[in-house]
Amino acid sequence: EEAYRIYTLLSRSVQLSYSMERFMELGIRIVTLHNDDYPARLAQRLASAPPPFLYRCGNAALIGGPAVAILGNSGVKTSQAMRQGVARMVREASQRGYAIVTSGELGVSRVAAIAVAECGGRLIDVLGGGMEEHIAEAPFAALLEEGRMAVVSTEHPEALLTITHAIARNRAIFALSDAAFVCNTDNRLGGT
Repeated sequence: EEAYRIYTLLSRSVQLSYSMERFMELGIRIVTLHNDDYPARLAQRLASAPPPFLYRCGNAALIGGPAVAILGNSGVKTSQAMRQGVARMVREASQRGYAIVTSGELGVSRVAAIAVAECGGRLIDVLGGGMEEHIAEAPFAALLEEGRMAVVSTEHPEALLTITHAIARNRAIFALSDAAFVCNTDNRLGGT
């Protein structure tokens, strides 16, 4: 019985190594609190409970530098005025040397990401799920290839976004940002 238990535990390491290999092929790296390149700002600002590990993709040097978060209700259609305002915030922050941090979701975060691509800025997406799918999308794949983007997630790259994942993601967004702008896009309060 003990031998079988040990065999089962050792077999899990084979599955883990296959998963890690696949992530590496996609450019995704697993970083733990014990790695030198774990984001220091995240560890310091969430000192009581930083995520023990992260999935990371893209330009890691962006993480921990000057950054401003631009967020809003996810999935909400934005007005022309809101899109123009977000684009203006992105341009101004980018010109002042700030990376833009978003949640990677549809709505304000997506508008901000597109504005980053257009103005030559830098983007940090902190995700609560769907990393593998996200990094394959055209605007993000191009930013990653140009070295102007980093993607971070506390959740498995194939995980779906849940409320619990969104809460963990939001903690990381605010910890990695010097300031945050939260836009109410539909004149009513939502989860954001």
